[in-house]
Amino acid sequence: MNKNESVNNTLKSVQGYVAFIALSTLFYELALIRILDVLWYPHFSYMVITLALLGFGIAGVMTSIFAHRLTWKPSFSIPLTVLLAISYIGVFVLLCVLRVNFKEFSSVASLAAKVFLSFSGLLVPFFLSGFILSLLFTEYAGSFGRLYAWDLAGAALGCILVPLLIPGFGGPGLLFVVSGLTFAGAAILTRTKKFRAVLLILGAVTVVLPFFAKKHDYLEIPFHMNKRGIIDLTGQPPLQTVWDRIARIDLIRYAEKYIWIAYDGGTQTSYYYDFDGDYEKLRQDLPKKSTRHFWDRFVYVSHWLKEGTSAKVLIIGAAGGQETKAAVTFGAGEVDAVEMVGSVIRLGKEKYAVEPYTNPVVNAVQGEGRSFLRSGNKIYDIIQMMSNHTSASISSGSGAVSPNYLQTVDAYKEYFSHLSENGVLHINHHVYPKMVLTAARAWKNMGRDDFSRHVLIYYSNAWYNLPTLLIKMKPWTLQELNQVDMLMRDHFKLVHNPLNPTGSTLTPEFFTGHLPA
Repeated sequence: MNKNESVNNTLKSVQGYVAFIALSTLFYELALIRILDVLWYPHFSYMVITLALLGFGIAGVMTSIFAHRLTWKPSFSIPLTVLLAISYIGVFVLLCVLRVNFKEFSSVASLAAKVFLSFSGLLVPFFLSGFILSLLFTEYAGSFGRLYAWDLAGAALGCILVPLLIPGFGGPGLLFVVSGLTFAGAAILTRTKKFRAVLLILGAVTVVLPFFAKKHDYLEIPFHMNKRGIIDLTGQPPLQTVWDRIARIDLIRYAEKYIWIAYDGGTQTSYYYDFDGDYEKLRQDLPKKSTRHFWDRFVYVSHWLKEGTSAKVLIIGAAGGQETKAAVTFGAGEVDAVEMVGSVIRLGKEKYAVEPYTNPVVNAVQGEGRSFLRSGNKIYDIIQMMSNHTSASISSGSGAVSPNYLQTVDAYKEYFSHLSENGVLHINHHVYPKMVLTAARAWKNMGRDDFSRHVLIYYSNAWYNLPTLLIKMKPWTLQELNQVDMLMRDHFKLVHNPLNPTGSTLTPEFFTGHLPA
């Protein structure tokens, strides 16, 4: 083999090696975001991205400082890559041992120390991978374009693998997968078959380790925060844990009448209510036994209003199925129940919410609400959303803020355009002044007026703290208002009466869609 052939073969190995390093880096970044969604909160996704940039930045600075002393060689990169592979498992150990609770801590100093140590540990893999790549790109500057193409290909593959593998391995298990992939990347550079075999075997063992080390459904990291009391309730193992592609869910027998669906370690909540499928008896029990089957009366108020009309209903964020059950109870003709976390629908159909999810009038599907709405021209009599926002930062696209794409002017325009002539938009979500203002802007942009006469709002200071916003496409009539008020008056405060807006807690400007300075 001549010198040119040797250089070409080395370059080919380096290209594959670069792809593996880039793959492991993006894989680790996305896996870490999913893990911190559960251990902490979705807002920390921006910190993961910041750590990645910081790690690569430090690596670049070090390469610049020591470039004249360092030359890239396989004999140098292989130990560095093995160290990178070990660091991924080190992150798992770090998060198991050093638990950061942002709500309960002995002192600010102790919390700051834990945060500093945690972030420093999470930074290490980013620094090592950045250092490896910066050395390679410096050494092979003449082939920068080719190496960068392989870098992008590896990064893209890493992004694809995370959602594909997380249902089988779980979030913490992905740290072992990325460690195994990194061992395989190191094997590309080895010259001896024996050492290559050792690295490949080590990588394979690391990947399968989570399946042997797990106690229940997955190999897990202990909860750091007691979100909604989840640590208090997990003295016994949950009925089931599922790492969905969107969010992790834990099913916990919270009370005799229902099972708690804890999203991302308790960041969000829904319930599977025990139900025998007897809708006739359920209807007779309402409204007296509302909390036996629902959070409260506000869950089914729109269906109460439309009872006997064979309403076409869309539930956005169907979750455990209480809104869907309400629609069937009050005689809906068709129900589209859309839920982003598909495992909640699947488990409901299989065991925990057979009714309503297998009912003939119900079409329960996995999907995103606005996308589902835009996919057809179907007109509904009721569009209902109950505190629907995802706790998964990857799905919501959140960084330092948490946007809700179901609560925008464009979103309300889509809801209004898919409602029937006398259809109802039923929303239970926090901060009703903002909801009204946003909806009013959409109403105005569609050329409509007199919005105040179309809006009915109830509020309660109870634990759920969710306002009830009902927007009718036609103005409210006295008969309709009395029908709703008969259900709600004893449990909820009427804060906006469309027939007497002078007593509203909101000033008239909120209903114009434009607030003055």
